[in-house]
Amino acid sequence: MPFNSSPQSSIAKKLIRNVFFWYFLAAFSITISQLVMEYKNEKDRTFASVIDLVETVNSSLSSALWEVDEELLEKTLDSMVSKPFVSGIAIYEKDQLVMHKGTASLAAHQELLSDEEQLFRKNYHHYFQIKFLDDEKLIQVGTGTIIFSAKVVYNQVKFTLIMTLLNAFIKAIFLYLIAYFFITKLISKRLDKISFALLKMDINGNHEHQHIELEKHEQNSNDELSLLTRSFMKMQDTIESQAKQLKQQNQNLQLEVDKKTAGLNASIKELKEEKQRVIEANQAKSEFLANMSHEIRTPMNGIIGMINLLLDSKLDKEQSIQANTVKNSANALLTVINDILDFSKIEAGKLEFEYIDFSMGNLLSEFSASMALRCDEKNLEFICLDIPVLNRWYKADPGRIRQVLNNLVGNAIKFTSEGEISIRVSIESEIEQKDIIRFEIHDSGIGIEPEKCQHLFKRFTQADGSTTRKYGGTGLGLSISKHLVEMMGGEIGVNSEPGKGSTFWFTVGFEKALAQNNSFSQIPDLEQEKILVVDDNETNRMYMEQLLRSWNIKQKVLASGTEAIEELQAGISENLPYSMCLIDLQMPDMDGNELCAHICKQEQYSDLRKILLTSQGLRGDALKSKQQGFDAYVSKPVKPSEIYNILLQVGHIKSHEDKLVTRYNAVEQLKFKGSVLVVEDNRINQKVAGGILKKFGIQADFAENGQDALSLLRDIKYDLILMDCQMPVMDGYEASRQIRSKDSQVVDHNIPIVAMTANAMKGDREKCLAAGMNDYIAKPVKQEVLLRTLVKWLNG
Repeated sequence: MPFNSSPQSSIAKKLIRNVFFWYFLAAFSITISQLVMEYKNEKDRTFASVIDLVETVNSSLSSALWEVDEELLEKTLDSMVSKPFVSGIAIYEKDQLVMHKGTASLAAHQELLSDEEQLFRKNYHHYFQIKFLDDEKLIQVGTGTIIFSAKVVYNQVKFTLIMTLLNAFIKAIFLYLIAYFFITKLISKRLDKISFALLKMDINGNHEHQHIELEKHEQNSNDELSLLTRSFMKMQDTIESQAKQLKQQNQNLQLEVDKKTAGLNASIKELKEEKQRVIEANQAKSEFLANMSHEIRTPMNGIIGMINLLLDSKLDKEQSIQANTVKNSANALLTVINDILDFSKIEAGKLEFEYIDFSMGNLLSEFSASMALRCDEKNLEFICLDIPVLNRWYKADPGRIRQVLNNLVGNAIKFTSEGEISIRVSIESEIEQKDIIRFEIHDSGIGIEPEKCQHLFKRFTQADGSTTRKYGGTGLGLSISKHLVEMMGGEIGVNSEPGKGSTFWFTVGFEKALAQNNSFSQIPDLEQEKILVVDDNETNRMYMEQLLRSWNIKQKVLASGTEAIEELQAGISENLPYSMCLIDLQMPDMDGNELCAHICKQEQYSDLRKILLTSQGLRGDALKSKQQGFDAYVSKPVKPSEIYNILLQVGHIKSHEDKLVTRYNAVEQLKFKGSVLVVEDNRINQKVAGGILKKFGIQADFAENGQDALSLLRDIKYDLILMDCQMPVMDGYEASRQIRSKDSQVVDHNIPIVAMTANAMKGDREKCLAAGMNDYIAKPVKQEVLLRTLVKWLNG
């Protein structure tokens, strides 16, 4: 209640306020009820006066209307409106207004409401009939409405209200005096005495407080306050006794606390020393991990880089196989090293993520191309169904997504001896600025027992842990994948059955980004083509059907050469021939070469362009396919942009100069204009960087340390610097700071600097950017990563 809101008020004041609150509430309710009743009675009295007035003048009104005496009618109405309670009167004859008098408007007369409908109104109406007595027969000659104002009623009630309020006020003053005297004398003083004693009471045993005593009239009284006082007196005695005991206990407890505090201070000192030792140990671990990462990645960059350059040179079949073997072994070693380093980073809390714009379709296409070679070695079909995300861009860490895919697909290849590996990508849910994408990696391998599935994502765990196990691996890949997916806010799992393969899946939410340069632009002319796809693999057929349908190309997919021959004949018969035929090489009963040979023998198919798709492409196969009669040759998996360009060129929508179309001449090789300075102390890594840059049309200069780089930059204006970080004489960090300094004598202080370093720990990127570098590439350097960097910082 509002009267108890002040904590400083005494109980006497609160009691008085409460009494008066309920008193005024009751008085107000009674007064309102009385006023309503008085208003109703006064209205009824006024209404009766109106009816009497109407009965009095009815004869005059009927005579005036019967004899059409306007003077008499006006005189009668004037006498009626002269009454204080009449606001207006209107007379009607056959619904036509005859005369109106008074202050009330004519509109008010139209509101013919019954007198009982509303109690409170501005005006009240009375409707009446005017009848004339003719030969003892009443004849209605007209009607009328009379309005009387509620102000007359209000004025009468106002006096009653004033008298009622005056009476209530006098009673309230009288009641307040009585209540104040009674509460103050009998209650408040006695409670004040107890309250004062309570305030003075010291529970610590000091006897500065005063004892209260009962007055004579209270000693034999059994009212509530007397009982309260006696109880308080007993409480005083008890508190004094307990206070003495408590004081003694406090003294004993203080002695114990002093002893414990001394021991605790010694323990805290030991804990601080131990904490410092742990911090130093973690620092040493981090430094060792960074050192190991750098020392391992530096030679690995030379090995993998040199092998890539070697593979791009002219090799015979045996040399190519040997070089690819070295490359695969190096990549396998790098995977193991990366797993160990990543696991160590996770343990040390130093795993880092990028947040950049990237094309999901490009990521999956590039990843598929790298995985296809590994599948090729085991004669496995590899398919990536990425149609839903083909042209979508997101903000995330594409390297970490690729790392998870690499672990899961690599795992699938390892445990699959025949059949296929497929990646299915779908958009699980889509909101305004975010897509939840589901990745499923399915294999037709050995499968996993259900009870072992739940342990797969634990570190150092494999389904087969025996010493005679057939399959290798560290047992870290799935554990790292689980950590990466969960750190990106997603989930990961597996569904498997022994002998029926496995499906590993993970979901991640990606923030949408604006699409950048697309890999190809759709050309309407291609929609005029009619394409037949022949492939015995169901997943491949589904992928090609979805891809061609997304480009609005008329198509049909079939599973065998026999069905294809029948369909081609049906197209000729219906005068709707196919213009292109995509043919898989490895098919049962009739393979791709046999189907092509059959088609070439038929004159009616002379305009049909034939494209060979194969999962087992070898050097020299392109020439053989041309001799077989194919117009184009491409190995799976095929990027959508590559197949699109091949369709354009084979369909003569883009000229291909009448030569066999392959993935290499279907995509234009990027060339760059600009001069690049490579600052690198390792001679092998210099050769690797120079070889990659040469492929892109760039002739680079080299410096073995930061000091040599500064000397060159004083005389030569380069377009880009690729900067190693750990070098003798002057490292890359100091060199970058010197280049950015206005006091240095370099030609261009704003030249783009890209770190190309084996330092790949958490914080290394930020350290490079803080030193003045513009971008960062971790070793071993991948050609596609360097290519994206050149596109970003050089004009192609």
